[in-house]
Amino acid sequence: MTTYSKSLDFQETVFAELCLETSDIVLDEPHVIDIISGVTSGWDTTNTNYTVKITQSNFVRMFYGVNQDLDSPNPNFDTGFQLTGSGDVAEQYYRLDKGYRQMDASGCDTSAVNNVYSIMGGDGEPMSTGTDASGATLNLIDPVTDYWAKDTGFNIDCWSTCSYMSIAKEIDAAHDLTNLDCNVCCSLCYGELLALLDNKQPTRDSGLGVKRTQVLAGDKVGLRILFKNAKEGTKNVEARIHFEICA
Repeated sequence: MTTYSKSLDFQETVFAELCLETSDIVLDEPHVIDIISGVTSGWDTTNTNYTVKITQSNFVRMFYGVNQDLDSPNPNFDTGFQLTGSGDVAEQYYRLDKGYRQMDASGCDTSAVNNVYSIMGGDGEPMSTGTDASGATLNLIDPVTDYWAKDTGFNIDCWSTCSYMSIAKEIDAAHDLTNLDCNVCCSLCYGELLALLDNKQPTRDSGLGVKRTQVLAGDKVGLRILFKNAKEGTKNVEARIHFEICA
């Protein structure tokens, strides 16, 4: 007798089966660049405190619309991902080549000194560091083109001047996230994000599960920037920004 499943035999009579056809699985093994908070000295690849800190209100304002009210008993869960923030806060979180306001150990001290983003390769190797907003700034052009040079087996010196110029200009534009606002590959609406966070780390209140109505301090969320090139042999390069919500 062939056994197809090790599930329990409840001796039941099945009266219906509901079916959900999901999206196709698309395999991808991109080169990875991690975008983290500025590293001023040393480099510990086991350190998980390199996350980019952002307050609850700023996260919602920057990535889910400026009109989302965190204190509302009925938040707009249908709000889609959008880069509609403005002002100094938007400058910090949308402009990767500008200073990022590094938060202190207590969480979200907006009086803390400006810092810069750093980038780390997929194997944990440092690619760019800076000490303050006037120092070295994040540069995605070199790591992305270096990966593609290795993929194709042709150094950048072998690329035509015009092709490298065009690619460098296109990658440079990605340092300002608003330039990518119309190129959203996929995204979650606010309610979908909260549901997935609940599934990963349910909230608890007197022993009872309580659904999130907003992102919570300690939640870790990520934004991805995918660089593609049609040249045969080149793999996608995925830049991953790692955020952590603080109160």
